[in-house]
Amino acid sequence: MWGWDQSRFDRDWTVQSEPESEPEGTLKCPEHSALPIADSEGDCYCSGGRHCFMLNEKGCVYSGTNSKLRLSPLYFRANCSECKCMLDG
Repeated sequence: MWGWDQSRFDRDWTVQSEPESEPEGTLKCPEHSALPIADSEGDCYCSGGRHCFMLNEKGCVYSGTNSKLRLSPLYFRANCSECKCMLDG
């Protein structure tokens, strides 16, 4: 005989949510960053009209700093503890 067994449905279809694990070696970005993990270059990103400031000066070290010898107003290295995303002014 066919019938509806709610308890079996609940048991069979309950999805257990587990935190997504990040690949080993993934660099985490600070809370003020646009994304929780760094891109493939190891950079984090400022968004929402915010710019990156390092030691209260606009511009931060990022993956291109070594080769281009310049700072970025939006990107910063995930391991830069002095870099912060802030609004201008």
